[in-house]
Amino acid sequence: MLVSGHYYCASVIAPFGMALAMMPGVIFAFPAVSLEEKGFKLLSRTFAWFGSLYLGVVFAGWSAYIFIYVMNTTSSFWGGVFASFGTAISPIAYMASKEPIQNEFESVNQTLTMLTAQISLLMMLVMGVLNGGTMYEIGTFYMMVFAVLSIIHMTISNLLVTESN
Repeated sequence: MLVSGHYYCASVIAPFGMALAMMPGVIFAFPAVSLEEKGFKLLSRTFAWFGSLYLGVVFAGWSAYIFIYVMNTTSSFWGGVFASFGTAISPIAYMASKEPIQNEFESVNQTLTMLTAQISLLMMLVMGVLNGGTMYEIGTFYMMVFAVLSIIHMTISNLLVTESN
């Protein structure tokens, strides 16, 4: 039980550290918004996807680190799996819960973002448990799943915007 205090502490402090790590993602957000306003939708969506991929890199690094750390410091296999999932996803869920939701589209978009992060994390955990691997290997696997799911997420979002107009 004493070791679980580290996980709670990491879950509370991590959103602040991750927010700093996510700040360079603005490099992709500004061109995406500017290009959207000028009518270059495809190029705008491409920059938005790059921004999403950068977010995925931050999530992948955090999730892979937590998985390796927890699995190396716990004696319970299933306890480690559940603790690593909860500890890795909690700062992501916390940050998502603080974003304002103005309409149904933003609600669906936030849900899809969380779903993308959770499915990617779950797939990374399954791969890590079945195959093991280094932080780099399981982080790369997370990133690949995240990239594919983010394309699906953007496609669904674009379809919703098209239907609403």
